[in-house]
Amino acid sequence: MERIAEVLREEHGMIRRAAACLFRLADDVLEGEELDARAAVELVEFFEEFADGAHQEKEERCLFPALLASGLAPRRVAELVADHGEERALLEGLRHGLEAAAYGDSLSRDAFAQRAQRYALLQVSHASVEDDVLLPLVGELLDAQVQRDVLAGFERVAAETLRHPAELHATRLRRIATELGSIAPASAGAPSVAR
Repeated sequence: MERIAEVLREEHGMIRRAAACLFRLADDVLEGEELDARAAVELVEFFEEFADGAHQEKEERCLFPALLASGLAPRRVAELVADHGEERALLEGLRHGLEAAAYGDSLSRDAFAQRAQRYALLQVSHASVEDDVLLPLVGELLDAQVQRDVLAGFERVAAETLRHPAELHATRLRRIATELGSIAPASAGAPSVAR
Protein backbone atom coordinates (compact mmCIF):
# COMPACT_ATOMS: atom_id res chain seq x y z
CA MET A 1 0.00 0.00 0.00
CA GLU A 2 1.77 3.11 -1.25
CA ARG A 3 -1.20 5.49 -1.00
CA ILE A 4 0.23 7.57 1.89
CA ALA A 5 3.44 8.24 -0.02
CA GLU A 6 1.47 8.94 -3.20
CA VAL A 7 -0.76 11.50 -1.46
CA LEU A 8 2.15 13.29 0.21
CA ARG A 9 4.33 13.27 -2.91
CA GLU A 10 1.46 14.79 -4.89
CA GLU A 11 1.09 17.49 -2.24
CA HIS A 12 4.85 18.06 -2.23
CA GLY A 13 4.60 18.60 -5.99
CA MET A 14 2.03 21.35 -5.49
CA ILE A 15 4.15 22.89 -2.73
CA ARG A 16 7.24 22.83 -4.96
CA ARG A 17 5.29 24.52 -7.77
CA ALA A 18 4.09 27.23 -5.38
CA ALA A 19 7.63 27.61 -4.04
CA ALA A 20 8.94 28.06 -7.59
CA CYS A 21 6.31 30.75 -8.18
CA LEU A 22 7.16 32.51 -4.92
CA PHE A 23 10.88 32.35 -5.67
CA ARG A 24 10.30 33.79 -9.15
CA LEU A 25 8.11 36.56 -7.77
CA ALA A 26 10.77 37.41 -5.16
CA ASP A 27 13.56 37.27 -7.73
CA ASP A 28 11.67 39.73 -9.93
CA VAL A 29 11.28 42.12 -6.98
CA LEU A 30 14.98 41.90 -6.12
CA GLU A 31 15.76 42.72 -9.77
CA GLY A 32 13.77 45.96 -9.44
CA GLU A 33 10.34 44.97 -10.70
CA GLU A 34 7.16 45.87 -8.86
CA LEU A 35 5.73 43.28 -6.51
CA ASP A 36 2.80 41.40 -8.04
CA ALA A 37 0.69 41.88 -4.92
CA ARG A 38 -2.21 39.72 -6.08
CA ALA A 39 0.07 36.77 -6.81
CA ALA A 40 1.93 37.32 -3.52
CA VAL A 41 -1.33 37.30 -1.53
CA GLU A 42 -2.56 34.17 -3.31
CA LEU A 43 0.72 32.35 -2.74
CA VAL A 44 0.86 33.26 0.94
CA GLU A 45 -2.77 32.13 1.29
CA PHE A 46 -1.91 28.84 -0.45
CA PHE A 47 0.99 28.20 1.92
CA GLU A 48 -1.13 29.10 4.96
CA GLU A 49 -4.08 26.93 4.03
CA PHE A 50 -2.55 24.07 2.07
CA ALA A 51 1.10 23.65 3.09
CA ASP A 52 1.08 24.88 6.68
CA GLY A 53 -2.55 23.99 7.18
CA ALA A 54 -3.69 20.72 5.69
CA HIS A 55 -0.38 19.18 4.61
CA GLN A 56 1.63 19.70 7.77
CA GLU A 57 -1.36 18.89 9.95
CA LYS A 58 -1.71 15.54 8.15
CA GLU A 59 1.90 14.78 8.90
CA GLU A 60 1.95 16.01 12.50
CA ARG A 61 -1.43 14.64 13.61
CA CYS A 62 -1.59 11.41 11.60
CA LEU A 63 1.65 10.20 10.01
CA PHE A 64 4.32 11.16 12.54
CA PRO A 65 2.53 9.61 15.54
CA ALA A 66 1.99 6.37 13.59
CA LEU A 67 5.65 6.24 12.56
CA LEU A 68 6.81 6.92 16.12
CA ALA A 69 4.52 4.19 17.46
CA SER A 70 6.01 1.83 14.86
CA GLY A 71 9.60 2.45 15.93
CA LEU A 72 10.87 5.44 13.94
CA ALA A 73 13.60 7.29 15.83
CA PRO A 74 12.10 10.34 17.57
CA ARG A 75 15.08 12.43 16.39
CA ARG A 76 13.95 12.12 12.75
CA VAL A 77 10.44 13.32 13.54
CA ALA A 78 11.77 16.12 15.77
CA GLU A 79 13.87 17.43 12.87
CA LEU A 80 10.87 17.47 10.54
CA VAL A 81 8.68 19.19 13.13
CA ALA A 82 11.44 21.76 13.68
CA ASP A 83 11.43 22.45 9.94
CA HIS A 84 7.66 22.95 10.11
CA GLY A 85 8.20 25.46 12.93
CA GLU A 86 10.78 27.38 10.92
CA GLU A 87 8.46 27.37 7.90
CA ARG A 88 5.60 28.71 10.04
CA ALA A 89 7.75 31.51 11.45
CA LEU A 90 8.91 32.57 7.98
CA LEU A 91 5.35 32.36 6.67
CA GLU A 92 4.10 34.56 9.50
CA GLY A 93 6.79 37.08 8.61
CA LEU A 94 5.71 36.96 4.97
CA ARG A 95 2.09 37.61 5.94
CA HIS A 96 3.03 40.53 8.19
CA GLY A 97 5.39 42.09 5.65
CA LEU A 98 3.08 41.69 2.70
CA GLU A 99 0.94 44.79 3.20
CA ALA A 100 3.84 47.25 3.39
CA ALA A 101 5.57 45.50 0.51
CA ALA A 102 2.40 45.66 -1.60
CA TYR A 103 2.16 49.41 -1.03
CA GLY A 104 5.55 49.82 -2.66
CA ASP A 105 7.85 50.58 0.26
CA SER A 106 11.21 49.51 -1.21
CA LEU A 107 12.72 48.29 2.07
CA SER A 108 9.60 46.27 2.84
CA ARG A 109 9.53 44.86 -0.69
CA ASP A 110 13.16 43.75 -0.49
CA ALA A 111 12.68 42.25 2.98
CA PHE A 112 9.57 40.42 1.78
CA ALA A 113 11.42 39.11 -1.29
CA GLN A 114 14.42 37.90 0.73
CA ARG A 115 12.17 36.14 3.25
CA ALA A 116 10.11 34.67 0.39
CA GLN A 117 13.22 33.18 -1.19
CA ARG A 118 14.36 31.64 2.12
CA TYR A 119 10.88 30.24 2.65
CA ALA A 120 10.66 28.80 -0.88
CA LEU A 121 14.05 27.12 -0.59
CA LEU A 122 13.18 25.68 2.82
CA GLN A 123 9.89 24.28 1.50
CA VAL A 124 11.62 22.55 -1.42
CA SER A 125 14.43 21.19 0.73
CA HIS A 126 12.01 19.91 3.36
CA ALA A 127 9.76 18.23 0.78
CA SER A 128 12.81 16.51 -0.72
CA VAL A 129 13.91 15.16 2.66
CA GLU A 130 10.44 13.79 3.29
CA ASP A 131 10.23 12.25 -0.20
CA ASP A 132 13.68 10.70 -0.06
CA VAL A 133 14.02 9.71 3.61
CA LEU A 134 10.65 9.59 5.35
CA LEU A 135 8.19 8.27 2.79
CA PRO A 136 10.18 5.13 1.92
CA LEU A 137 9.85 4.15 5.59
CA VAL A 138 6.04 4.19 5.49
CA GLY A 139 5.77 0.80 3.80
CA GLU A 140 8.50 -0.66 5.99
CA LEU A 141 7.16 0.50 9.35
CA LEU A 142 3.38 0.73 8.99
CA ASP A 143 1.19 -2.31 8.49
CA ALA A 144 -1.85 -2.15 6.22
CA GLN A 145 -4.36 -1.33 8.98
CA VAL A 146 -2.23 1.50 10.37
CA GLN A 147 -1.83 2.86 6.84
CA ARG A 148 -5.62 2.81 6.38
CA ASP A 149 -6.01 4.63 9.71
CA VAL A 150 -3.47 7.27 8.65
CA LEU A 151 -5.29 7.80 5.35
CA ALA A 152 -8.61 8.17 7.19
CA GLY A 153 -6.91 10.74 9.39
CA PHE A 154 -5.70 12.58 6.29
CA GLU A 155 -9.30 12.84 5.09
CA ARG A 156 -10.47 14.21 8.47
CA VAL A 157 -7.67 16.77 8.56
CA ALA A 158 -8.42 17.92 5.00
CA ALA A 159 -12.11 18.32 5.87
CA GLU A 160 -11.20 20.37 8.96
CA THR A 161 -8.49 22.58 7.46
CA LEU A 162 -9.11 23.16 3.75
CA ARG A 163 -11.43 26.03 2.85
CA HIS A 164 -10.82 25.38 -0.86
CA PRO A 165 -10.44 22.02 -2.63
CA ALA A 166 -6.94 20.97 -3.71
CA GLU A 167 -8.05 21.19 -7.35
CA LEU A 168 -8.79 24.90 -6.94
CA HIS A 169 -5.34 25.45 -5.43
CA ALA A 170 -3.79 23.59 -8.39
CA THR A 171 -5.71 25.75 -10.87
CA ARG A 172 -4.63 28.95 -9.11
CA LEU A 173 -1.00 27.81 -9.09
CA ARG A 174 -1.12 27.13 -12.84
CA ARG A 175 -2.56 30.61 -13.46
CA ILE A 176 0.04 32.29 -11.23
CA ALA A 177 2.86 30.35 -12.92
CA THR A 178 1.58 31.46 -16.32
CA GLU A 179 1.32 35.08 -15.21
CA LEU A 180 4.83 35.08 -13.73
CA GLY A 181 6.34 33.54 -16.85
CA SER A 182 7.83 30.17 -17.63
CA ILE A 183 8.45 28.14 -14.52
CA ALA A 184 9.99 24.71 -14.87
CA PRO A 185 9.22 21.94 -12.37
CA ALA A 186 11.26 22.26 -9.20
CA SER A 187 14.23 19.98 -8.82
CA ALA A 188 15.27 18.29 -5.61
CA GLY A 189 17.57 21.15 -4.63
CA ALA A 190 15.82 24.45 -5.23
CA PRO A 191 12.92 25.94 -7.10
CA SER A 192 13.65 25.71 -10.80
CA VAL A 193 12.74 28.94 -12.53
CA ALA A 194 13.19 29.27 -16.28
CA ARG A 195 13.38 32.69 -17.88
